[in-house]
Amino acid sequence: MTPPIPPFGFDFWHSYDDILDCLPPVLRALTAKSEEVFGLAPETVAACGLAHLAAAAGQSTMMDDGTAFKSPGFNFVAISDQMGSGDGLSCIGRGWIEYASRLRTMPGVAQKSGQKPASRTRRPALPTGTAPSLADEQAVDVQPVEQMSATVDVHLLKDMIMRSPDRAATLIQGAGDPIEEWPRLKPDMQRHLSLLLRLSWQGRHLKPCPRSPALKASLLCLWQTQSASLKRAFFNPQNRGLDNPPPLLIHRMNGTPRRFPNNDVPEVTAWQHRLKLMFTLRLGAPAREMTLEYHGIAETFSKQVLEAMQFVPDPLHPWLDWTPGLLPRMYHLLLHDWHLTQAQAHQGPTPCPSDKEPRHVREELIYKAAILTTWMLQEHCHALEKLMEESWVEGPPDTPDFTDLELPWGILDCLREHGPLLRRQLQRHFHRMTARDRDEALRYLLSQGEITETQDGKLILAA
Repeated sequence: MTPPIPPFGFDFWHSYDDILDCLPPVLRALTAKSEEVFGLAPETVAACGLAHLAAAAGQSTMMDDGTAFKSPGFNFVAISDQMGSGDGLSCIGRGWIEYASRLRTMPGVAQKSGQKPASRTRRPALPTGTAPSLADEQAVDVQPVEQMSATVDVHLLKDMIMRSPDRAATLIQGAGDPIEEWPRLKPDMQRHLSLLLRLSWQGRHLKPCPRSPALKASLLCLWQTQSASLKRAFFNPQNRGLDNPPPLLIHRMNGTPRRFPNNDVPEVTAWQHRLKLMFTLRLGAPAREMTLEYHGIAETFSKQVLEAMQFVPDPLHPWLDWTPGLLPRMYHLLLHDWHLTQAQAHQGPTPCPSDKEPRHVREELIYKAAILTTWMLQEHCHALEKLMEESWVEGPPDTPDFTDLELPWGILDCLREHGPLLRRQLQRHFHRMTARDRDEALRYLLSQGEITETQDGKLILAA
């Protein structure tokens, strides 16, 4: 008998007490000191902490969800619009980022995992396990920030992955805002980086550069940015960034990140130790492999997400269609953390593939994972809706000047023949109609008063 999970909906809210009860114990204790230490709200520290905990694990643990073996990591972008604020996201993950960065000076780390040491290239050595962001001065010979976009190429991505002990690299915050620099990258580099992030999310093999072999690798990003940067990079009507964006989970920070957090707090020390321990499992030990048992729950959750997307504006669908895969990853992360907690409590060895958790523990963790995933996807969707609204207020695209009215007239004929239709239903009646062309034609018809759109998203002919 599989345990029931709460229903999903982008407007179905859980109280923060429910969310707090679902967090790993060490992270739950940290949220109680979130404002005192980081200047951030507890829910913000909870979301950032989950992202760092998953990234620190890398590929030391893999779960087969029925499609591929995948790590628990996910891409995470935190929005903070406070002027002069510190890098709160990186401060929360200091426990593993700082340790991983120091490994660059320790010889023999690559050999522990059975890899050959990375050959010398024209680029300097990169931190093991973590990688600089698009604007990290220390990784590219301290070049000026405005030149950082030219230095991010396939060779740097290959170095990042090959130097990681378990072929899991993470792009972290550097000297500048990575999202701000995204539009400055060459178009080919934008597509390549976005493709690697999507393939990594799907658990596919990666080719960091065209001539390199396909590797079972992982590439993640943990970035802090501002709303204006995200809007310029992906919500600008003049580019097509919204059509096929990378799988980025967005969270809007509440509070003002402190530039000088107070780390001399027992809860912070315990949290940093947990992150460091999670990362050290990547060094030399074989990956722990698990199998997702709750395929029915994952499938039900996926259907609920897709049904809820029908009430979300169509332009946001590319940002949401990958999100059902977050539930197995969240369950994977909670299960891995549970094994680590048990090993510490009994002062035993680190978790090994033969460990088996009780059934009631698995049922409890899949329920908690469903609540945490629902909450994070709700935050993600509402952040996207606000970005979309602000982009339209600041500069909505001009009403298209259709010199050729074939498409608008065709839409009117289709509505007369088939009656009210949703945007996606309308698109099925046309051969090779892109979402961009459809939306431009509909904006033209709406501006001319030829059609109206109901609250449930259906298009009908004007009376």
